Amino acid sequence: MWMRQVKNTISEALAQPSQCCFCGEPIKDETPVLITLDLGDNQTQSMGTHGLCLQERLHPSIPFVAPDEVGSD
Repeated sequence: MWMRQVKNTISEALAQPSQCCFCGEPIKDETPVLITLDLGDNQTQSMGTHGLCLQERLHPSIPFVAPDEVGSD
C-alpha cells in the first residue's frame, strides 16, 4: 500500500511543473529531486528541488549525485 502512495506521489510530482524549494524557480528540462519529510502519524510533506540547488546546500561530506548526472560521463 505505501509503495503505491510513493509511486502516486512521484507520478504527481513529475506530471506538473515543480517549484524548487530552495531557489523558488520552476524546475524545467530536468528531473526534479523529490524530498519527502516524515511528519509522523502517517503524514508526509514532499517538495521538489533542482539537483544543483540541493547539492550546493549539502555538506561536502555527504555524497550526492543528481538524477541528471546518473549515467553521464
